[in-house]
Amino acid sequence: MEKITQDRWNQAQKAELDVHALSTNIEEANRFLNFYFDFFEDSILDISGKKILEVGCGPYPLATFAGASKVVGVEPLYDNFTNEMKKYWEENNVTPFTKPFEDWESDEKFDEVWFINFLQHTLDPELCLEKSKKVAKKVRVFEPINTEINECHPHSLTMDLFKKHFPNTDIKLYVGGTITIFHLADCCYFIANNE
Repeated sequence: MEKITQDRWNQAQKAELDVHALSTNIEEANRFLNFYFDFFEDSILDISGKKILEVGCGPYPLATFAGASKVVGVEPLYDNFTNEMKKYWEENNVTPFTKPFEDWESDEKFDEVWFINFLQHTLDPELCLEKSKKVAKKVRVFEPINTEINECHPHSLTMDLFKKHFPNTDIKLYVGGTITIFHLADCCYFIANNE
């Protein structure tokens, strides 16, 4: 999968901001957390007290609803969020990282990295996946696959992409539209253990 240009990424970020980023609300984010984590065999019950790096988390990081002890939110659109959204981060002790995840250089280690509906927005999905393996014990993924490329989404991810980067992981398929008011796209999901 090819990296996109900085100009194309900037265009996609602007489109995402115009279309989606400021429309999310707290209730919607909490509802979707429950959808996502119904798919994972370990459930969300073991997240309490853990450090989570949530990449592309939007205005309301899902890890805050799950009881993580520390959340770092990688969100390049953070500076465009409303004061109410930023207040939510502050009240829930979420540390913002406002650059692309490709620029992450910290040596800090996390219990988990989360990619949920994010990788199609990145400069370089493959670099993001490789970086995630270096910073966390587990990588938790729920990502759309085989979608159309559009202004907001400059990449179309595939099951083979994830199998390439996590060859010893059982990668599962959610068939789009099988749950009411949830994802219409096919998605892959898994937890990769890096220990």
